[in-house]
Amino acid sequence: MPKSILQQDVWHEALAKLVDELATEDFYSCFASACELVSGYHSTMVVWLNRSSRPILMAHDLPEDQAQATIDQYLAGAYLVDPFHGLFENRSPDGLYRLKDIAPDNFLRLSTTEATTPIPS
Repeated sequence: MPKSILQQDVWHEALAKLVDELATEDFYSCFASACELVSGYHSTMVVWLNRSSRPILMAHDLPEDQAQATIDQYLAGAYLVDPFHGLFENRSPDGLYRLKDIAPDNFLRLSTTEATTPIPS
């Protein structure tokens, strides 16, 4: 049986690096890399949420062709329909939440359609 990622040297190295980067400007990028390692995702955007202001971008590793549009749209207001932002605003308990468990029905389909459909002016 293969080892869990949490039992592999690559995870231990990532965790050690994460601890080394605490309180540095590289912490959030390192955190994103560690999350990708255990989740299997290939890109991450880390934002700081605050109830009195818009989210603040802390780090991302999105491909440049996706970064501009994704980040600009999110920070300009798309965060208001982000189910994770909703959890934050509603003061939900700390925990690990999957998008498919917290998003409204058809959220991913609608988000993809809306993101690729031009809005008439």
